[in-house]
Amino acid sequence: MIYGQIANVSKPVSRIVLGLGNVKSDDSDRVFGLLDTFTERGGTVIDTASVYAGGLSEAYIGRWLEDRGCVDTVVVTTKGGHPSLPDWTPRLNPEAVESDLTSSLERLRQGCVDVYMLHRDDERIPPDEMLEMLSTHVVSGRAKAIGVSNWSYERIEAANVYADRKGLPRISLSSPQYSLAIPDRPTLPGVVTLGGARDAKEWYRVNQMPVLAWSSLAHGFFSQPMYAKVEADGSANAFATEANFERYKRSQVIGERRACSASQIALAWLLAQPINVYPVVGPGTIEHLNECLDSLDIKLSADEVSWLSLD
Repeated sequence: MIYGQIANVSKPVSRIVLGLGNVKSDDSDRVFGLLDTFTERGGTVIDTASVYAGGLSEAYIGRWLEDRGCVDTVVVTTKGGHPSLPDWTPRLNPEAVESDLTSSLERLRQGCVDVYMLHRDDERIPPDEMLEMLSTHVVSGRAKAIGVSNWSYERIEAANVYADRKGLPRISLSSPQYSLAIPDRPTLPGVVTLGGARDAKEWYRVNQMPVLAWSSLAHGFFSQPMYAKVEADGSANAFATEANFERYKRSQVIGERRACSASQIALAWLLAQPINVYPVVGPGTIEHLNECLDSLDIKLSADEVSWLSLD
């Protein structure tokens, strides 16, 4: 396993992150099996959110943490402030975020979470107000570090300038969508994709802020069955572009040369970027999880990285 670091989090941070967004009410054996395998192989970071399966994801993690007694070695990141469904009404206000965090901590069976993130942004609210809202939870001892998901780098920078000026906790972590395949439109309302954003990638390269890259495999695009489905769906899928089809084919070529899968090559490409990136994977099986973790052993050459990028 390869490790990095998140400001204000003392535990080692594994470069592959286990995301538990897709869980069901009868899923405890599968989820516990994934968590056990992940940590046995050196994984330390588990990503969840208050909105995932109506809180069930956090509840599974809380039960597992308590049962395995590994709170001191595992890093949990969770998110709140997600818009109300089904109409996507913004709810980034102190009361809603406070309520979400309280519920998350109850489900996680913890008094403090390692990283607490806002799940979306609301650009009608100045970044200094958002920073004030988030930082109170570090000051109160209910979060060790704060982060944001689906924020522009400009808003993050403005918030941290304000934090430095006021002596408040800074945003330590960002979680945009980022994968070798680049969507041609937002996959959900209010999301931010890093893939084709040159200015944003340069900012992250210079600042080296940790990036938890959600949908790091483009919603399964690099698996053969999903690729075939996306190709058949055509324009109905945001990843169904000629450029992405070519990236998939090139990842297959390199994968065949290196005796690994296209998905592993896509993850290795992310890990080869000059950005401080931590791909979030959401495997359905232990076999798929092991495949993702094995991608850490694949070191792509600069020429391979460029060829996959279509540079």
